[in-house]
Amino acid sequence: MDEIRAELTKYPVKTRLSLSGTLIVGRDIVHAKIKERLDAGGSMVMLAKGNRSQQVVDACNAHGGFCLGSIGGPAARLAKDAIRKVEVVEYEELGMEAVWRIEIEDFPAFIIIDDKGNDFFDEVSTSVHLR
Repeated sequence: MDEIRAELTKYPVKTRLSLSGTLIVGRDIVHAKIKERLDAGGSMVMLAKGNRSQQVVDACNAHGGFCLGSIGGPAARLAKDAIRKVEVVEYEELGMEAVWRIEIEDFPAFIIIDDKGNDFFDEVSTSVHLR
């Protein structure tokens, strides 16, 4: 994981990435269930589909984490083109909210929040002026 963080820290928010390998993913319900484990070990890199709270930005800054984002709309196309294998790891009874292991290849993502506290969505919202 240190190699990934060392590589990600070189790039600014909005940098496009192509992810390949294994992801362990879970949604909000799972995060609540495994909060003790997250508090003890932390989460170095998260993949999300939208902006995150200031608390997440602050945590990335304080603990050297990153939040990567992907495009939410074309999920079916991403699944067809980039996801090679999906299996439940834990909490199968939660259905889509379970913990999943996903094998990906050339999955498009962007650095949304970096380890320095920079937030892509904050930069975009402050640079857009509505009249």
